[in-house]
Amino acid sequence: MTVPNEYERQRLARIERNDKLLKELGIQRCHTTVAARPPKSTRPRVKPDNLPDEGGPRRRSRRLQGSEADLGDDVTGQSQLAPKSMDHRGGVKAYRPPPAMDESALDAHNVHRFRTMSHAALQKRIWKIRRPEKLRSFINVLEGFQEAELAEEARLALGELEGS
Repeated sequence: MTVPNEYERQRLARIERNDKLLKELGIQRCHTTVAARPPKSTRPRVKPDNLPDEGGPRRRSRRLQGSEADLGDDVTGQSQLAPKSMDHRGGVKAYRPPPAMDESALDAHNVHRFRTMSHAALQKRIWKIRRPEKLRSFINVLEGFQEAELAEEARLALGELEGS
């Protein structure tokens, strides 16, 4: 076996020295081959249908029974499909609008949006804003950055939002 460079000669010398030390200590060198894995169990898995019956009736969906889904309103007048917030006791909390932000906070928020969103994303965002004061602030920010086209579109969205 030819050793191509000084590093390999040093490496082989180090391996030989370590092997000699291991023999002196009575420790066998670890094999580098991977031991074969034990064979997997051939026992079949227990499927949920094969589980023993617990005595009670099994739950089945109404759809599988052929019934129509009940999509009516509950006693509070809210749709059952509408998301509900739960309080810490498990009861339903009443809807509260988000807290009002002062004008400078709204402006700072909208400046951040303007700087981090693409032109196309800003156009989509204009039509998703549902609070008139937030949209007015957004219009002011757009005008401040000389984005007349987006500001005009935001004015159209504000008009629709306010119903005029």
